[in-house]
Amino acid sequence: MLEELAAVSPSTSGDAPRITRIGRELSRLPIEPRFARMVVESRTHGVTDEVIAIVAGLVAANVMGRPDEAKVTATKSNIATISGALKMYRLDNGDYPTTEQGLKALVEKPTAPPVPSSFPQGGYLSAPALDAWGKPYEYRSEGGTFTIRSLGKDGKPGGEGVDADIEGKG
Repeated sequence: MLEELAAVSPSTSGDAPRITRIGRELSRLPIEPRFARMVVESRTHGVTDEVIAIVAGLVAANVMGRPDEAKVTATKSNIATISGALKMYRLDNGDYPTTEQGLKALVEKPTAPPVPSSFPQGGYLSAPALDAWGKPYEYRSEGGTFTIRSLGKDGKPGGEGVDADIEGKG
């Protein structure tokens, strides 16, 4: 299977296979190698957000007996993806979107100040960010840091288990 994924070079004349550049990239991702290959390859085609969402769905399917726990896992994965998009926005523009601009600034170029000096065609995310329960994330920008928060299954601050808030900071 590793040869099929181009993670190792094909063995020839009795030589042991050698790990390839792709194999090194796959080894850094904490997911099954076939899923990792999809994520690595997605960068080439500019569809990383979409592939991560698909992989999160596949991982969630592995815990179908626990649908709420699967939604927690998917929400954590989404927060990681959004955090990455926010960091790219900051690299391009010197700061994160303001709290007022919100996460919408990753999908559509803001028109309210500060207007970003650089904005890629198609945005930083392809669609507005919703948690696994279909609710928008809360976003707060505090100068050089940000917080993204899902209010969990119950949609209320605090809570325990699947109702607990899920946060990402950067």
